[in-house]
Amino acid sequence: MGILHHQRPAFLSYPASHGAPYLRTQKYPKEMYPEMYVYKNVIEKLTNKIERTYKNFPTLNFEKNRVMYNKNTATMRLDNIPSGTIITSPPYMRSLTYARDNRLRLWFLGSEDWKLLDSKISPICNNFVQLMQLSVKKWASFQHSRAKCILVVGDIEINVAGKRKSIAEFIKEISSEYYLFVEAFQDPIPESRKLVKGNNNIKREIIVVLERK
Repeated sequence: MGILHHQRPAFLSYPASHGAPYLRTQKYPKEMYPEMYVYKNVIEKLTNKIERTYKNFPTLNFEKNRVMYNKNTATMRLDNIPSGTIITSPPYMRSLTYARDNRLRLWFLGSEDWKLLDSKISPICNNFVQLMQLSVKKWASFQHSRAKCILVVGDIEINVAGKRKSIAEFIKEISSEYYLFVEAFQDPIPESRKLVKGNNNIKREIIVVLERK
């Protein structure tokens, strides 16, 4: 999926994007850019992608065990509970519509009901509040004292019990039983990094740093 749609030479499609607007034929008309519409060799492009990916491969200590879980962190259970730093980025509620913006890729992957998926991964405010309350409690059970929990969230306000507050403020409040609030950093999002250009719902991200009590 990573090399399927784009206008650069490393990608397979003719000028297109996996997010709206899909077709780039107006910006790159065929009569002016014929080289962008020629057949691309799949094996060649895939090999080049792998070589680029592994060009600056990090040095890893393979004596350490690494385990990945495809589970909901708010409800998951572990037999052997690890302890260390947690770095996560919760859903941005309805400010970002992950499934809708990637519905073309989802179709290629065999998932045609992007609306159902969007309702799960882009929750409404009430569901987001409940998800975060459960998650913070679960994360705390995985960490020892002084371990860090870092959350990257969108700088938006939410309505909780009739009061509007920033997500960073909300996280600070619901985590106070288990965590100390260390700091919150602002990270502006340039237009070039946005999947949907012109989307001003989120202009910057907030990096919230918590420390387990």
